[in-house]
Amino acid sequence: MPQLHYSDAGWSVSVDKQMLFTKNIRQLSTAVQAWFGSFWIFSIEYPRALQKTCTFVEMALLRGSGRMPASVKKWANRLLR
Repeated sequence: MPQLHYSDAGWSVSVDKQMLFTKNIRQLSTAVQAWFGSFWIFSIEYPRALQKTCTFVEMALLRGSGRMPASVKKWANRLLR
């Protein structure tokens, strides 16, 4: 499952204990976008306890369009480089 980590240097995101980015993320909002994006990119289901909340936030971000948000595409492209 994707996890957010905080240190004095900023935020980071990991999946299966592997950090996704070499640099820390400075803004929480950007870290949350990367966290949500990692669910899409790696086809991971939301944790059962957070499923309704995550789905609500996802729909609020997607505005019900059902398409991958531009922010997720941006993070996916960074991961693939």
